[in-house]
Amino acid sequence: MARAYDFDVSPGLHDEPWTAAYHRDAVGLYAEALPPSYQGDIESLFRHCAESMDQGSIPASLAGEWVIVRSYLANAADSIAEMLEGGNLRRPEPASGGGIDTSEEPPPVVRYDRLAALTTQAGALRLQSAASAVQTHAAGGPGPELDDDQLRLLEGVSAGLSVSDLAAQFGYSRRSIFRELSRLWDALGVPDRAHGLHKAEEQGLLEQRQN
Repeated sequence: MARAYDFDVSPGLHDEPWTAAYHRDAVGLYAEALPPSYQGDIESLFRHCAESMDQGSIPASLAGEWVIVRSYLANAADSIAEMLEGGNLRRPEPASGGGIDTSEEPPPVVRYDRLAALTTQAGALRLQSAASAVQTHAAGGPGPELDDDQLRLLEGVSAGLSVSDLAAQFGYSRRSIFRELSRLWDALGVPDRAHGLHKAEEQGLLEQRQN
């Protein structure tokens, strides 16, 4: 969803795309693309994930990201449930064997550009970085692994180089540098430059580059 703004999608009104207010607007877009059986499966999956997060143990540094992801899952599940019942749609029975029912035709693709148009780029990036941080913690992985170009880019940002300077150094356009910076923050699981530099210092990523 965050990538949609690279293609001139106009931002919407919701600064926090994990709230109930956002999902009340977004759920209609899911309904256009997904048949009731898929919606029911997604509701169950999201609710199960939110409940599992309630049982999880997390470091204090991850508390904000945990709340964002848990809120997204719970509010999405609630909105889907309300839509299914309010629209008098038959809630599907679970597929035999406990799997997802694939008897219907596969649904069309959900229009993520239209979802992006409901929120702001900052909101979409904050949600994405929170999800990345929670996923890394849940997977029990070490820290982020950056390739050589990402480490060079991080080093340039740390040195205070401007976007124009970085573009000249890498031989990219300014637009491409913004895109690469967004991917770098995604890889680090942070929303922006300040958080990225803090995490890099915390995990010694720039020292890896020097070594």
